[in-house]
Amino acid sequence: MAPGRQIGVSLAPAPGPHQLLDPSQLLLSQRKTPKIKSRQTVVFADPGAERVDGPRSRPMLDPAVLAEFRRRTITEAMAEVCAERQYHTASIADIAARAATSRGTVYSLYRNREDIFLDLLDRTAADVLSLVEGACASAGGEPRARVEAALRAVLGLAAEQPAIAYAFLVIAPYATPASLGRYNGVISHLAALLRIAMSGRDGSNAWHEELVIAGLADVLARKARDGQLEEAPALLTDFAGLVAPL
Repeated sequence: MAPGRQIGVSLAPAPGPHQLLDPSQLLLSQRKTPKIKSRQTVVFADPGAERVDGPRSRPMLDPAVLAEFRRRTITEAMAEVCAERQYHTASIADIAARAATSRGTVYSLYRNREDIFLDLLDRTAADVLSLVEGACASAGGEPRARVEAALRAVLGLAAEQPAIAYAFLVIAPYATPASLGRYNGVISHLAALLRIAMSGRDGSNAWHEELVIAGLADVLARKARDGQLEEAPALLTDFAGLVAPL
């Protein structure tokens, strides 16, 4: 270039796709747009309380609901373990493993193995009695229909939940004195419901119905030992015939 020659300066066009960016443009192109955290309303156990927090916040479970879920899971695991290993050889470690939880969680809810087993029996009794009462109420006013509805409910539940039925029918009468008391209480209560279903009135001399229920429990216990509780609904006709003439 000749000395003293002046060169005009002009703005260069925007670089093409294969041209290098100016360093200052490169820094600008790498600048990230700041992220704005979204506001999220999280509802807690108390419906009247709310909290505004970041995206990672999530609803908290009601402790009472969580405890009930854990109790139900642990008692069902207890039934399964007892059906496999019997009551006296079932350990807290076995029950916790079957419930997919820790021994610490089990001990936070129950004192010992018997405490779990009695809770299982109480839950089973509540389920059975509620089911029978509902079946009788929905069957109408004809005694035979109410009796069949009550027996169908009991036999169907035994077939659907064989492990729990085994725990109640086979283990409860012999596990502990307290479990025997629970067992006898349910037999007596079912007999009273059966008497009401037949006559429409409560009665204190329900010995005949109690014999029928005790006989049904004995037959179901034998089927539970033999692993044949799926056959329980087939007993409906025979046992309904025992009660109907009363």
